[in-house]
Amino acid sequence: MRDYAAYRETLPAGFPVKDRLRKVATVRFTQFFAHQTVIFNLFAFVGLSEEDRYVIPSLRYAFSDNLWAEIGANLFAGKRNGMFGSLQDNSNIYLTVRYAF
Repeated sequence: MRDYAAYRETLPAGFPVKDRLRKVATVRFTQFFAHQTVIFNLFAFVGLSEEDRYVIPSLRYAFSDNLWAEIGANLFAGKRNGMFGSLQDNSNIYLTVRYAF
């Protein structure tokens, strides 16, 4: 935040005070199975300052060198006033099928 002092002075009474610096940690886990035709991937953002998180799990299967499919999700959780927690109503799942030639 650029001018944290001005932010603190103009914050209305009763509003939660945000930290001057936002602290976020990330983690990635990838595991290959069946001669690398199946890939499990997990990526997560953890908001340490605002106690919220954004988790992206996915599972991909390669039918051939040219065709693969993936199912995954975008999962938001945590406190409603956090960067990720404010988006928890937008959690979703997805399916992708790709053919390259």
